[in-house]
Order: sequence, then structure tokens, then C-alpha cells
Amino acid sequence: MGIQTQLCGLYLLLIVFLLWLMQPRIKLKTQRTFAGILICGVLSAVLSVYTVAMVKGTRRITPAVESFSRLYLISLVFLACLSFLYLTGELESHIPFLKAVRRMCRLWGFLFAVAIMTQKVQVFCQGNVIYFYGNGVVVARIGAAGMIISCIIAIFLHKKNMDRRRWFVGVLWQFQWMIAVFLQMLAPGMLLVDFFVAMGIAVVFIKLENPEGYLDRLTGAFNDQALKLHLDSYYKTN
Repeated sequence: MGIQTQLCGLYLLLIVFLLWLMQPRIKLKTQRTFAGILICGVLSAVLSVYTVAMVKGTRRITPAVESFSRLYLISLVFLACLSFLYLTGELESHIPFLKAVRRMCRLWGFLFAVAIMTQKVQVFCQGNVIYFYGNGVVVARIGAAGMIISCIIAIFLHKKNMDRRRWFVGVLWQFQWMIAVFLQMLAPGMLLVDFFVAMGIAVVFIKLENPEGYLDRLTGAFNDQALKLHLDSYYKTN
């Protein structure tokens, strides 16, 4: 079940990525952040699959395997930071200090990336059971969990200032992260995190970043709702 779930997650992310590339876009600020989330998600899935495949093929923990494991863990922390930036983007006009908090979020990701690179990351391999453990994994969990909890607190405290659909998807997305980590701790050999990450990104794309709902069926041009979104984004960020 390990590498199979990883491959399913990678396949799902590649489909979402192709759909995102083919779709017209309204050019909102959140779309740029979502692009980063999507690219980081694909890279994370590729690193995870490649690392596990290397271990399965060689049955040895080489320096290359350790390096790719660290990069994979860093990508997860970056994904958590990007999710915070994505979901809190529209709250900047309502929370005066949020801009500084968002800068701290970027610093948080950088510091934890450096910490992961300096810590030991090991790979357990016995039969078909393969998973990561060690101090680097603990640091990555702390870094990602800190961002997830911060994001949940922010969107719950400022629920009234968020679009209802974005708020619901954000809560679902962040709790999905937490469920994935919990299940991974219970059954480490299943490698569920990548698949749950892929499902979360797919839900965000379908509910928040899919422009089909903002296109006029006769002309194919964006409708008045798309114009409203564009103007709201413009005046909130300028």
C-alpha cells in the first residue's frame, strides 16, 4: 500500500496540474499562491515516490536517499506555509498586523528548511514497509503542524471576514492535513500523507480555483461574478 498510494497522489496532482494549465484564469492574487502550492505539491510527490523507489531498488540507505528525504520533508513544510498564505490572503485588509505575520510565515519555512537539512533523516525498510523517521522528521512535523494550527486559528477567529465557501474549504483542507499525519503515525508504512495532500489540493482547485463557474456558456468570456472577484482582489491588495 505504500508506494501505490504515493503514485495515486502523484497521478491526481498531475491531472489537476494539466487542468490548471489548460484553464483560463482571472489573475487573482490567490491564484499565484495556488500555483506555488500546485508546483510544490507535484515536486513533493515526485521526491517521495523517487526516494521510496530508490530504497526498494537498492535496499540501501545511501547519501542520495537521505538528501532526497530531506528535500521531501522541506517541501511538506513549504506546502503548509503556502496553505497559510493562500487562506489568509483576503484577511490582510481586516487584520492590520497580518502582513507582518505572513512575512514571518516565510521566515518560518526557511528556518525549518535549514533545521531539517542539519538533522538526521533515516528510512526504515523491511519487506514492503518503508517510511521515514528520525530528528528531521520530527522537525518537519513541528514546522508543518505550527503552520496548520496557526491557519486554523486565523480562519476560525476571522470567519466573518472570509467568503463562506473559502472558509469551509480551508477548514476541510487543514483538518485533512491533521488526519493524514495522525493516520501516518498509526500506520507509518502506508505513506498516506502524499495522497491526502493531493486530495486537499484537488478539492481547493475544484471549489476555489476552477474558473468554469465564472464563464458565460454562450460567449466563453468571464461573467460579472468573475469581475467582482477581480475587483475585490485588486482593491484588497492595492
